Amino acid sequence: MKLLRHMLTQYNLIEAHTAEEALLLFIDLDCQVDLLIADLTTPKRSGIQVALLLRSKLPSLPVILASRNPVSHWSAQRLADLNRLGSRWVAIVQKPFAADDLLNAVRELTGTAPSPVETRAPPSMLGWP
Repeated sequence: MKLLRHMLTQYNLIEAHTAEEALLLFIDLDCQVDLLIADLTTPKRSGIQVALLLRSKLPSLPVILASRNPVSHWSAQRLADLNRLGSRWVAIVQKPFAADDLLNAVRELTGTAPSPVETRAPPSMLGWP
């Protein structure tokens, strides 16, 4: 999470350490999140599963999924979940990823370029391992 925080210093990053914490934060923030960055492989729930839950409340929520494996190596269940999530407003970055790759995905999905916090409030992003 430290690396993610470092890469996205120009954005307002809201951190969650588990899928459950991410879901609770999303509810506490009254769905006021501009982007979800989630790890594909985490205990209990995958990033796709969390994205599906959040998208049930906010259908246009952009999602970045981070994965060590290319999509071609994903399980049938993960591919089915990805299909349910759809391709609109979704980016997949393969770990380890360069800061530029992540920033480009953020910019593409949010339609923003980084700007100083003093001039404009940055998008709120919910990130978890």
